[in-house]
Amino acid sequence: MARRGQYGMLSECLERAMKFSFNEFHLWHQLGLSLMAAGKFREAEAMSQSVTSMGEEAGELLPRAYLSLGLCCSLQASDATLKVDRDEFNRKALRALSKAHSLDPLDAQIAMYLALQLALVRQVSAAIEPLQTALSLLGDDLHSLHLLTLLLSAQKHHRHALDTLGLALSQHPGNFNLLFTKVKLEEVVFGPTVALRTCEEMLQQWLRCYDVSRSSETDDSSSIPMAERVEVSPGLGKPSIHLTLPNFQDASTDSLSPSVAVSRLEAALSEVSDLNSMRRQGPTYIWTTLECIWLQAGMSTAHTYY
Repeated sequence: MARRGQYGMLSECLERAMKFSFNEFHLWHQLGLSLMAAGKFREAEAMSQSVTSMGEEAGELLPRAYLSLGLCCSLQASDATLKVDRDEFNRKALRALSKAHSLDPLDAQIAMYLALQLALVRQVSAAIEPLQTALSLLGDDLHSLHLLTLLLSAQKHHRHALDTLGLALSQHPGNFNLLFTKVKLEEVVFGPTVALRTCEEMLQQWLRCYDVSRSSETDDSSSIPMAERVEVSPGLGKPSIHLTLPNFQDASTDSLSPSVAVSRLEAALSEVSDLNSMRRQGPTYIWTTLECIWLQAGMSTAHTYY
């Protein structure tokens, strides 16, 4: 159910299971996470509060309870429309995560989320210390490396940020979140032309990961999960989309022309818009990722000329 995003149904099932295994903290923790994923933040906060109120009786589970409470408050801060509410939720989140870190300073996940919360409230310098702790405990963690990249970028250390991002990509090759950050940093450090090349690589990466018009028809042993395969409705054949960036160079003048570039980009984007007329299958994030790649390519193209 979690893989399908059915968090509401999952939380209901876990609530029923709690009647038979009330003392199992694992179920408490999973129920709290499922409530947060389902957007039931108040219920999740109340559940986390009930565990933290046990104090020492909760034993080694207490740091995780404070972690859940901090995450819940942080998510509520993101959803808050009034600044006074947002600030209050952020304070509660920071207080809970700091408590969790003090109770278990060797938990890499708690340290990473504390650093993230500090970054969210613009305490960038303060976020470095717990993040370094997280990386010392789990040096190849994707989220910690990505957060360090963003913190270095926020401090205008763009070269160091790119070096860190390179390390992250060596550990997690093909991760689209890292690649989107790489495009942004390359625009700042090297210019939009280099960033466009990365966009091209991302398009090809998307094709390798999700387009199975070639592999799924002939290879039933594909490593791509069936739930994540992109299929085309019968009669449509292969998707009508060219996963390559258009050539922005004007052949008649052998130079780059803004008007030619814009017209060719519009033509390429119209290919992507044709996807709306076909039956999409698989998780929504697959198609959202493709659209974001093209949007980023368009932005980088615009920056090339303006």
